[in-house]
Amino acid sequence: MITSTKILQTNTSNNDDGNNDGSNLNVFHILIFRMSITLLGSIIYLYIYKIPYSPWGKFEFKKLMVLRGFFGTFGVLGVYYPLKYLTVSNCILITFLTPSLTSILSYLLINQPFNIYHLINCLISLFGVILITNPFNDNQISNNNKLTNGSSLEKLSALIVGLIGVFGTALVFIIIKKLGEEVNPIQTMVYFALVSLIFSIGMNGIVLKDYIFPQNLTFEQILLLSGIGLFGFLMQILFTQALRIKSGNPNTVSMIMYIQIVYSILWEWLIWKQFPNKLTWIGIIIILSGSIATIYINNIPKDHHDEDEEDLELEHVIIHQDHNSK
Repeated sequence: MITSTKILQTNTSNNDDGNNDGSNLNVFHILIFRMSITLLGSIIYLYIYKIPYSPWGKFEFKKLMVLRGFFGTFGVLGVYYPLKYLTVSNCILITFLTPSLTSILSYLLINQPFNIYHLINCLISLFGVILITNPFNDNQISNNNKLTNGSSLEKLSALIVGLIGVFGTALVFIIIKKLGEEVNPIQTMVYFALVSLIFSIGMNGIVLKDYIFPQNLTFEQILLLSGIGLFGFLMQILFTQALRIKSGNPNTVSMIMYIQIVYSILWEWLIWKQFPNKLTWIGIIIILSGSIATIYINNIPKDHHDEDEEDLELEHVIIHQDHNSK
C-alpha cells in the first residue's frame, strides 16, 4: 500500500507530450478512497458475523474509540504524507520508532513497567532516522528526484509529520490496551475509518480548497487506489484475527513488521531503479537494532504482573500493520 501511495502522489497529471494523463492525487484523496472502503467493509463484516453492539460498540467506550480514530488518523497521515518527499524505505523506517515510544508513553500514561533501555533505544533509532532522511541537506540522496523529491525544508517537514505519526500510533496502541476485550477490534476500525474520512474530506476542502474528487483518473490510478482500499481492509482483518490467537508467539509476530523493509527496498529497485547507499544502510542497521532490542527486552521472562506489557507489544505489531502494509 505504501508503494502504491508513493506512485499516486508523485505522478504528474501531464505526460511528456503535454497530454492529460490522469489527475494529481494528494494524500487526502488517497485516504478518502481507502477509508471509504474500510468503513463499508468493517460495517458489513460486523453485521455478517453478528457482533454484539455493532457497529458502534458499547456506549461507555465511545470516547476512547473516537480518540482511537483521531490519533489513528495522524498515525496513517504520518506514513502517507512523507512519501511525497522521502523514499518508501525511509518512511517505513521512521515507523520503527513506534515500539520504543509506545513503551515510554505506556509508562507515563498507564503505569506500564519501564526499562531505561527503551529510552536509549528510542534515541538511537531517532538518530538513525535523521541519518537516513538527511533533512538538512538539499542534495538528493538519489539521482532519481521522483523518489526523493523536495528541498531540505520539505524533507524536514516530512520527517516532522512522520514523527507526529509515530506519536499518534503509539497513543493508539495504548488506547487499544485500555479498551481490552470490551470492544471488538473491528468496531475500533469503524471509528478509525470514519474519523479519518471526515478529517480527510475537511482538510481537502477547507485547507486545499479541493471540494471535488478527481474525475479523470487513469486505469492505473483506479487500480492502485482499489488495491490500497481492498488490501488495506483485508490486512486489517487478518492481523486483527492474529491478535486474538492466544497461542501466538509475540516474538514471531513482531518480526513480521520488519520484513517490510525488505519489500520496500525491492520495490524501489524494481520501480525506481534505486538501491540504498552506504549512509542509508548504516541508518537501517541502527534503527533495526534499536527496534529489535526493544522487542527482546519486552519479552524477557517477567513476573505475572508484568505480562500486560507483552500483550501491549503484540497489539502494537497488529495495529502497526494497519498503517504500514504494502
